[in-house]
Amino acid sequence: MMHTAIAERKLQPGFTAHVVELISDAKIQTAPHKTALPLGLSAAGGLILLLLSLSLPHSPLYPVGEWLGGSLPLKTQVVEDGELPVDVEATRVAILGTKGEDDDFGRRPKPPRLPAAVGFQEYQTWGLPENAIARFEKGKISQGDRVIAFSPDGLHLAVATTIGVWLYDVQTSRELALFAGGRSGWLHAVAFSPDGTLLAAGDDDDIKLWEVATGNNITTLTGHTELPRSVAFSPDGAKLVSGSIDKTVKLWEVTTGENIATLKGHTDAIKSVAFSPDGLKIVSGSGDKTVRMWDVATRKSIDALKGHKDRISSVAFSPDGSILVSGSVNGTVKLWEVVSGKNIKTFRGQGDGLYKSLAVSPNGALVAHTTGDLGTIELLDVSTGKNIVTNFSHAGSVNAAVFSPDGTKLAIPLLASQGVRLWDIETGLNTGTLKHSGWINSVAYSMDGRKLALGSWASIQLWDVETRKEIAAFQKHTGWVSSVMFSSDGAILASGAESVKLWDIATGKNVATLTAHTDRVSAVAFSPDGTILASGSGDKTVKLWEVSSGKNIATLAGHMDRVSSVAFSPDGTRIASGSWDNTIKLWEISTGKNIATLEHEDRIASVAFSPDGTKLASGSWASVQLWEASTGNIITSFQGDPHPVTSVAFSPDGTKLVAASMAGTVVMWNLETDDD
Repeated sequence: MMHTAIAERKLQPGFTAHVVELISDAKIQTAPHKTALPLGLSAAGGLILLLLSLSLPHSPLYPVGEWLGGSLPLKTQVVEDGELPVDVEATRVAILGTKGEDDDFGRRPKPPRLPAAVGFQEYQTWGLPENAIARFEKGKISQGDRVIAFSPDGLHLAVATTIGVWLYDVQTSRELALFAGGRSGWLHAVAFSPDGTLLAAGDDDDIKLWEVATGNNITTLTGHTELPRSVAFSPDGAKLVSGSIDKTVKLWEVTTGENIATLKGHTDAIKSVAFSPDGLKIVSGSGDKTVRMWDVATRKSIDALKGHKDRISSVAFSPDGSILVSGSVNGTVKLWEVVSGKNIKTFRGQGDGLYKSLAVSPNGALVAHTTGDLGTIELLDVSTGKNIVTNFSHAGSVNAAVFSPDGTKLAIPLLASQGVRLWDIETGLNTGTLKHSGWINSVAYSMDGRKLALGSWASIQLWDVETRKEIAAFQKHTGWVSSVMFSSDGAILASGAESVKLWDIATGKNVATLTAHTDRVSAVAFSPDGTILASGSGDKTVKLWEVSSGKNIATLAGHMDRVSSVAFSPDGTRIASGSWDNTIKLWEISTGKNIATLEHEDRIASVAFSPDGTKLASGSWASVQLWEASTGNIITSFQGDPHPVTSVAFSPDGTKLVAASMAGTVVMWNLETDDD
């Protein structure tokens, strides 16, 4: 029966994994004896039939889209054979996507050979790069006018990010699903259809249409030559309008995906588009400082509204269609009379319009807005004017990720004035945040794990990890502090900016300023014994300094571009330097010789030795590579979130590797294989 059923039914992706999950989670109970069922309806047969029914194409529990997890309805009871009542309880979690012409879009990662992480929150495992075991942070919120959108019933909020579109429950802030991004991952515009069944998002130079209930990518609209920055459905849901950086507005037939019109007239990128409530007009706002209205039937421009002094970032109609609202990058908001095209009112607010997105709930009770580049979304109660506490937080770009010395925590500084979030490695839980007000460019743990040094503009702040309070500030730098590091005994802190400075942790005094570099310092690193400091600079060199005297004892030259990262081998005999010239160089400290040059495919942002010195990890603007330190051979390549990597780090026991990226995420891999 099993062979027949399997042959006749096209099983959904993950069917086998789901069977195993149900069996492992089943709660077996003793029950009164009943007359046995016929063989064809035995326990095994009944369970197989039930699971097959869940894989039907139109099942609401197992849609056609690929799900990373799934469930029966809560408290479902499956009674078979009189002896095995099974009570199954589970929670549905999903990554929404599907196979299609773009093989990289929505694909469920292949089951890795590497052991899975235990205890992580489920959303941290959705849409991971191949073989990764977890993701910290949820991607950077995109910039533009239509990056957040309420569903028509007001219950859900869609957020466009650098790794896909997140779907949230508005009341609980709970992550419901992730619609995985395409080639670059970054999605720039989202919109729900009027009936809430479809979600549209601008992806690279295409527009994806997903079926919300199943996660199927039902069509991809192609025709723009550059990034679509705004999308909107017509009131009847039959058409979609999009505005792009290619200076065109396109009109699409939703059911067929056909581009039925291309509206030209703007001389700069289109930042925002909208349909009038009656569906007869389209409005578009552009970087050319004009707002245009178009007739949907004739596909011609009705009017060009001029008066803004800066680029238009947002346009919208009033509910009755009589008023048009336009917002500019300089914070100016104008109200226009649709019939006459007259500017009837102008509001002058704050700037930063380019980076903010607004969405109004269907009942008008809530307004959601992004907070510039801070990576957060706030909900405003219109009746009270008060912000509602939410958990929609996303990161800005992530410049670094560092393990605590005991390997239990991960500190992730969030670039855009959000502080440092601390994550528990075993549970995946955010255990706290250091509420730093300035942008953070670098971070380092003290050797005892009790302090964190944060490098920001012109200064370094020292924080107590347990109390989460700032305990000292060192303020003699000029410009960004690109790198900080504690000496092995915890007594000295090194920092790199316009120069290299050494600080006495106990007194807070600047005990030395090292000035031999001719360009800004990008990286600093202490030798394992703390006697030598290495620094890399925009002057294309690595310099070695004697810590006790502050003398420059060697200069390692050979790179053709900025040295972005330096790292000592654990035995202190070698230095690895990564550069924007796409190479990693290994240097012998005793002789100053370049003993190996490793070729990368793009700029190197970070290098790190494994704790045992046998491996070297490198992060570039394209990928993460793992090298054999003794031979320079590549062991493996990791493709993380599709954005430039800014930092790589090994856990203290060498079993895990993390990579931070400009996508606003940190991806973690387990380096222990099943064969170890």
